[in-house]
Amino acid sequence: MNINSFLKGLEDFLGKNQIILEKEGLSHFSYDATEQQFMPNVVVILENTEQVSKIMRLAYEHDVPITPRVEEQGFPEEHCLLRVVRCYLC
Repeated sequence: MNINSFLKGLEDFLGKNQIILEKEGLSHFSYDATEQQFMPNVVVILENTEQVSKIMRLAYEHDVPITPRVEEQGFPEEHCLLRVVRCYLC
């Protein structure tokens, strides 16, 4: 897994307001309605399917696992964000 190259790739096509790296911002995304907590390394807020496609390709190229997170209450029927975790070992 090459998280630094992955982050550089994110910066190439996402705006700074779409990438969360600060601990305070990340902690908001570290839990959902399942009550399990996993601190992500980075959270990305995607705006369209093209960005989803790009991030999935980038993650595959850099062997970075992606975990979808459901916005707000954490139920699958809601809009999904993506969060990047360190091999789900967080």
